[in-house]
Amino acid sequence: MKSPIPQKPFYFIRHGESVWNTLDQFAGGQTDTPLTAKGEKQAYDKQNIIKILNPFPSHVVHSHLSRAKDTAKILMQGYDIKFIEDETIREIDAGDWAGLNNAEAKKRWYQGDTPNNGENIDLFAHRIEQSFTKILSNNDYHFPFIVAHGRIINALDHIYGIDPRPLQIANCTILKFIPTLDKQYP
Repeated sequence: MKSPIPQKPFYFIRHGESVWNTLDQFAGGQTDTPLTAKGEKQAYDKQNIIKILNPFPSHVVHSHLSRAKDTAKILMQGYDIKFIEDETIREIDAGDWAGLNNAEAKKRWYQGDTPNNGENIDLFAHRIEQSFTKILSNNDYHFPFIVAHGRIINALDHIYGIDPRPLQIANCTILKFIPTLDKQYP
């Protein structure tokens, strides 16, 4: 099977620490929880990595939620780079589970449950596949920098048939995705 999303390189970073991260509560894509002072510092600390990225990003595509948008603004301070806000790369919609302890929310999703007024992993992965297809198909975005949310990695795993991982990337972790053109997916 060919890759479900366009085979184009991109950078990805999870937003800095948010208020709800400190409370170990799951915010999801419907709750806007701001960065903490530590989350802002995490983003400022990554500026030294941003300046040495090679190639340098062509565009910044960020979630509309303030924790991602503010992370993007801090990271790219001083650079003449275009910012694109994209609501479709928000976190998984937690629905009625917003505010649950993170471990309880993860357990329910991994059991295949769907929150009332929210998304299960299949719906979330479908949304992220469509979002990434749109972003990576844009010929103006030569090497986009996507600033969004941690569970997007779980959605990408799901899209590519990789078993769900219990771990989540830490706040403000920068990843560089380089496609393997000869890779076959399940």
